[in-house]
Amino acid sequence: MNSIDINQTIQYSAWFLALAGLIVGLFVLTLNPKNSANRYVGIFLLISSLNTYAVGTMVTAITAIQATYSAVILASTTSMTEPLLLLTSVALLRPGWIQGKKRYLWYPVYLLTVLPVTLTVFDLITGTNLWFTRIDPETYPGGFLISPVFTSGSLSWIVRAGFILCFIAIFTILIYIALLDKRSIKNDRNLAWLLLIQQFLAGAVLTYFVQYIHPSITILITNTVFILTYAFAAFSQMISKGYRQTGTLQSRLSRVVLIVAIPVMVASTAL
Repeated sequence: MNSIDINQTIQYSAWFLALAGLIVGLFVLTLNPKNSANRYVGIFLLISSLNTYAVGTMVTAITAIQATYSAVILASTTSMTEPLLLLTSVALLRPGWIQGKKRYLWYPVYLLTVLPVTLTVFDLITGTNLWFTRIDPETYPGGFLISPVFTSGSLSWIVRAGFILCFIAIFTILIYIALLDKRSIKNDRNLAWLLLIQQFLAGAVLTYFVQYIHPSITILITNTVFILTYAFAAFSQMISKGYRQTGTLQSRLSRVVLIVAIPVMVASTAL
């Protein structure tokens, strides 16, 4: 199989995963939008799907102009993953922490979540290169580029420092819930361990496997782990804690049909 066939295979795999993540994300979001866990998981899955779509699109890019479209999406979504994961994990396990009187303590995490997309849009409008530094058409070799290549602006250290701090915070909170918090019920401890394993697995793939396989494949593997883990976490929490779904059975079935049918029809037409 030549490189063109490999890139097309990666692209179609990424688009299929993005479509699956889109459907699951919309489904979780519409089941009970009033529940904070559903909202955060749904939004996270939608962002992951958009990120996955951009990975698939950039893989087959030939010119810098073609790659820039995907680079803008990746610059906006990749670095917001960890802050959003922190909020999603807390919403699943300790929703009172982000809904109570001290919810203002989480405002810096919300800021870190929207900072990459805000800086990307600002750089596109003003050309200041605070975060998004664009792709050089003279040196672009074609195909996929990792995010640091085009996100190395003067404020990039703030975004990456926030990413690392959120990564540490996730581990700290999950270990606390899994081992130290005596109020944790069995389901919460099990879910905390699952999310910990997912973090270790995603970190290992991005840190070590990238030396042996194409970077785009490592991102797709990581996004697959994210989508499967957090979709399972959302459904398991709904079952274990007895969250009620909104709407009548007929309206919920109608939503399910539309959520599945419309994205599939649009994707089939586009493909």
